Amino acid sequence: MKRNHVTLTNYIYQRLNGVDSVQATRELGDMLKRSNVLVQHGTRGGAYYSLKKEESMQQGLFPIPQLSDNEAKVIAYIKTNGYITNSLCRGLLSMDDKDAVHYLLTSMHNKALIKRSGKNRHTRYTV
Repeated sequence: MKRNHVTLTNYIYQRLNGVDSVQATRELGDMLKRSNVLVQHGTRGGAYYSLKKEESMQQGLFPIPQLSDNEAKVIAYIKTNGYITNSLCRGLLSMDDKDAVHYLLTSMHNKALIKRSGKNRHTRYTV
């Protein structure tokens, strides 16, 4: 992508990276959340992506999010052990409240700091 109005679509991303439509949508969404570089225009079938204007990228290409102490502990644990679950996180943070830990892990997932896989009792979080 160049800065002079070249756009990227899901279809082009699929062809460039050899992934299917679902994976391309996930990866483009992750890039939108994690970086300060892309802007999404439109939704669904008409969506396309372009680079942000330079004046809106004053903070740098990939600003590092400020992590809370608990978020930093969770990420360090995942990097060491490969994954974390709700119960492992409760032990790590010395918390008894399942809902509080669930909220922490979900907010980290929504910020694209960690990835979630599995459902219900089999949910694992990775970096």
